[in-house]
Amino acid sequence: MSELHISLAIAGVLIVVGVYFYNLYQENRLRSKAQQAFTGGEEDVLLKQEGEGLPDDGERREPSMDFSLDGPEAAELTDDILDVPAEIVSPASTPEPVTAAAVAPSHVAEKPASAASAFDEVVDFVATLTPVESFQPGDAARFAAALEGFAGAVRLLGLNRLTGQTETLEEARQGYAKFFAVLQLVNRSGAVNPADLADFCRRVEGAAAALGASASFPEQAEAATRAAMLDEFCVSVDILIGVNVVSSNGDLMPATKIRALAESNGMKLNADGTFHSLNEDGVTLFTLANFDQTPFSAENIRHLSIHGVTLLLDVPKVAPGLRIFDQMLLQARQIGNTLNAVLVDDNRRPLTDNGIAKIKSQLATIYTKMDAAGIPPGSERATRLFS
Repeated sequence: MSELHISLAIAGVLIVVGVYFYNLYQENRLRSKAQQAFTGGEEDVLLKQEGEGLPDDGERREPSMDFSLDGPEAAELTDDILDVPAEIVSPASTPEPVTAAAVAPSHVAEKPASAASAFDEVVDFVATLTPVESFQPGDAARFAAALEGFAGAVRLLGLNRLTGQTETLEEARQGYAKFFAVLQLVNRSGAVNPADLADFCRRVEGAAAALGASASFPEQAEAATRAAMLDEFCVSVDILIGVNVVSSNGDLMPATKIRALAESNGMKLNADGTFHSLNEDGVTLFTLANFDQTPFSAENIRHLSIHGVTLLLDVPKVAPGLRIFDQMLLQARQIGNTLNAVLVDDNRRPLTDNGIAKIKSQLATIYTKMDAAGIPPGSERATRLFS
């Protein structure tokens, strides 16, 4: 072996070692940044969790409010506890698989948006397909077909060459300069796992090859780490506050009176069997459900008698949360005063002023934590993450 061959071999080894340590450095740097972004650096004494991250069954396990105290104060405030009504908590939603129908027909195109505003750098993993010239009619459907059956939450978008705006893909439109497959990394079902992320990228690369385009996307390991950190943060603030209103003497309440009280406060009966309090944009602020679990309907309300109702506040999805909590509490008290009922926790213990003050203090802490992480409660980002 000549001196030149030996030198080249040594140089090759040094390059491989250098790339390895550079990747290791990048991974550690990302982990450090993610921890700074999504952890407060202090133990949160207001949240009680059964374990770190995801439990063994892979399902997100939400925290519950812990109002327990040690020492002599415990006896004094025992009756102030308000537990989250676990039996009312809605199950985590499961994202729909992508189908070819994900390509929107021409008459229901979304309002165009710039590429920057169409994506969320915190929530989304964006794959980009760039053609040699421009995509042809039918390419959008073929792109969607490549992702059909993928179990993640994916949006398919296109960059309109004429307007320079990013819009939902339309099968019949011509002149797209780029295609985008936007994978949401986290929702209430949990974080996208590395295997699904790799599958997503393989599908996109396959579509690009079939369409004669090039594919590009962020580094997968970084995205998986970011998704896990973001999901861990979301679990720590994903809480429902429930206020139960039950008969003080055990008598049943006519559901017709509940409906009258709810509607007098502007609430609407929803298809999910609960009454919703909505803001001017139609966004749910809080809900009113049957304490006995049977969903309300226009038919059964006429003859239904119940033991009480539960008013629920979905903490991370509502702003301004403290004011909405006060509004929900006011309505609960109105129902109680009208129907000779009392406000209680899940153990039928009366809810006192001390208990309410404790809830509001914890709510303020959660909202401050969300703001600091760049996920304002009630924002579009929060709505996507907690859906």
